[in-house]
Amino acid sequence: MTKLIAIISAVFILFASNVFAYKVINPNLSGYKTLSFKQFKGKVVVVNLWATWCPPCRTEIPLLQRFYNAYKTHNVMIIGVNVNINKYGLKRFVDKRSISYPVVHATPAMMAKFGNLSDIPQSFFYNQQGKLVFHWSGEMSGMVLQDVVDKLLKK
Repeated sequence: MTKLIAIISAVFILFASNVFAYKVINPNLSGYKTLSFKQFKGKVVVVNLWATWCPPCRTEIPLLQRFYNAYKTHNVMIIGVNVNINKYGLKRFVDKRSISYPVVHATPAMMAKFGNLSDIPQSFFYNQQGKLVFHWSGEMSGMVLQDVVDKLLKK
């Protein structure tokens, strides 16, 4: 439980900071060059931690992409945070799959704040005020994604 609290706190601190902007891997597909959490105030935000070598993560990508396409005009943002050790091949992986939600690469310093995260994928859901309200560990179903986001949009 302590590890989970540390992870949740780290995700909030990393993205809520007004000081840091994270370089986006897929600026041509996503339309974003850099990201900071303050850009998305007033939106429901889903932060998904994943890796290219993770089978459940790879399974989630098409689901997240379809969901993003359907909900991006409804004040919903999905941000992919790739946790590969290095960025080699990441841009090619993202481009080949035409991932259009913004993807950033977790730097070693960023990952250190996660407390040596060992389980992926993980998804963190933030309400329109930027407050973390739900966390999902493991592969997420479309039903979970839609139910959580729909509840947040109705509040």
